[in-house]
Amino acid sequence: MVLIPQPILIAVSASDWIKIAATALAGFTAGAILEPIKHWITRRQIIRDARNEIYREFARLYMSFCEPLETEKDRPTEAREYYFQVAFQYSGRERGPYEIYNYKTKYPEYCYKIKDWYGIENTNDMFNAIWQVVADRKYSAIGAAETIKNEFEHRFAAGDLDKAKVMAYVEVERHNQGTRKKALERLYYRTPPTSAKTS
Repeated sequence: MVLIPQPILIAVSASDWIKIAATALAGFTAGAILEPIKHWITRRQIIRDARNEIYREFARLYMSFCEPLETEKDRPTEAREYYFQVAFQYSGRERGPYEIYNYKTKYPEYCYKIKDWYGIENTNDMFNAIWQVVADRKYSAIGAAETIKNEFEHRFAAGDLDKAKVMAYVEVERHNQGTRKKALERLYYRTPPTSAKTS
């Protein structure tokens, strides 16, 4: 005789069914509501970070090319040309300023949500073109720096770029450079340790 196991039936009361349904409904509702909110917060954070990092890089470009047109104006033309050639070598790439290239590659759909993306992208395209003609020796580095300065001034005047934000980051970068310079000076000019005297 073969014994067939009988299924074990667990009695579930109506109140238990209500609890189970309520828990399932709560989980579904939380997911349906919180997931879009989470996505929205993440998108806002990426857009804000992208704009901040791009403007920080614009500030470095402004310091590298616009300000030296005034601070270096009394130096001989050959020295100024060499200065800006070096600035281009260290500040530019064929693909453009790094942060813009980085965010356009990783988050292209978010970049177009940046409120002043039109001015950012046009300034970036200008820099790419200028960098290339300087690299090809078809344009003087001084003339290229003047073109960059004119582009910034035009975008500021038209409201395509946030001048206050660029200048704020210029001050931050200037402070950071001063801090690094002082640290290097302390390292360079520190008194070397003296060896203990031996009797």
